[in-house]
Amino acid sequence: MRALMVPLALALGMAPADGGELRPHGIVSRLDTSEWVGDFFADAKRSITIFLSDRSTLQIDGLLTIGLLDPDRVAAGNVENAQFSVRIPDREIYVNNQIEFMLGPEGALPPDEAGPDDCVLVLRLDWNVNWIDVTERGTCMAPFAGRYEYRPLDQDD
Repeated sequence: MRALMVPLALALGMAPADGGELRPHGIVSRLDTSEWVGDFFADAKRSITIFLSDRSTLQIDGLLTIGLLDPDRVAAGNVENAQFSVRIPDREIYVNNQIEFMLGPEGALPPDEAGPDDCVLVLRLDWNVNWIDVTERGTCMAPFAGRYEYRPLDQDD
């Protein structure tokens, strides 16, 4: 059966990427790009907001607030933020609903350009659009790894 699946995938415009995974060329997995849109929360300190910056590009903003839940740190004004903001075109979404990118000073960079000390984030959207699992490779200064539960964006914004 596997031998039949690969030619079919190639016929659909996909090609094996490094490691044998299929990557899209102009199409995004079974889910539409807009399925990624929403607010996702790992806990009260970590969130990811995703919206469409245009029809085929995701804007992904991550925020980690350190010390927000500590009343002494809040009173002392010692609350810190770590954040990232990247744009990911739909052609960079794997067919298994996964996005990988290196956090660079100017935004997202291809993960294959990462060195051992660079931070690579991997986001995998659940097929039922209930959560995003985030894992990290390399050296990341802020702990964004975890499971982020979906909450729809406010329609009033």
